[in-house]
Amino acid sequence: MKNGRVALSLLGGLIILFAAPVARTNVQGAGTDGSGTPNGPTAGQAEVRFANGSIVVMSLLQEHVEIMTAYGKLVVPQKDMRLIEFGVHLTDDERQKTEDAVTRLSSNAFADRETAVRDLVELGPRAYARLHRVAANGDAEATKRADLAIRRIRENVHPRLLRTRDDDVVRTVKFAIVGRIVNPTLKAKAEEFGELELRPAKLLAIRWLAAEASKEVTVDAATFGSQGGQKWMETGIRVGPHMGLKVTAMGQVDLWPQQPGQYMAGPDGNNGGGGRGM
Repeated sequence: MKNGRVALSLLGGLIILFAAPVARTNVQGAGTDGSGTPNGPTAGQAEVRFANGSIVVMSLLQEHVEIMTAYGKLVVPQKDMRLIEFGVHLTDDERQKTEDAVTRLSSNAFADRETAVRDLVELGPRAYARLHRVAANGDAEATKRADLAIRRIRENVHPRLLRTRDDDVVRTVKFAIVGRIVNPTLKAKAEEFGELELRPAKLLAIRWLAAEASKEVTVDAATFGSQGGQKWMETGIRVGPHMGLKVTAMGQVDLWPQQPGQYMAGPDGNNGGGGRGM
């Protein structure tokens, strides 16, 4: 069997893993230690990311989440959820302020247009999705002002906190559900703050921790590691935008199989002459 190199591209970076004809790659989520053994998270424990950028680990007490989809309402048990990515949820007051300002973007009065841009910039991430719709479908004057407001918001707010969709995405053990969460609050408990009622309007994402365990993947280097090869291996590992990932690898590859054992390498690189890899 001809050996080759195994390359995995993860989280925007390129990680080169050298493997034997059968290599093992251990992929772990946050919530496991280096050996792959769970080191703390329990059922319901999750990393809660707030719309202001703060992160708190909490225990979710909410038994289920109701989400309205294009095909009706679904009730999703917490035990089946892995990640919630929240769209933009506005309070009635925020929605009214946004719509009033959007209307003034097309005003005949210059002062009204100027104050509308200022008010939308002050609303920041809460008006960002609405501004994108105006920029795409508004009249010429409104489009120009919406683009200006978008640029100013981008100057003041970290891109991670900006969302361009209203829909929420609930990722479960089997599939993703797109719609709007209709629960007014989600029950949770934080060690530092006690029991809390979390409002979707204040949330960016919830990522469950206890569900993340280590997974061992066996890679056939001859099939998936050839130079210039375009074949990708399905690992069954799902990675979302708010998930951490740790990869460890072991095994060896013969870089020059025409002279077996002369140029062996492991995950730490070429060890220069037949030594053992990691």
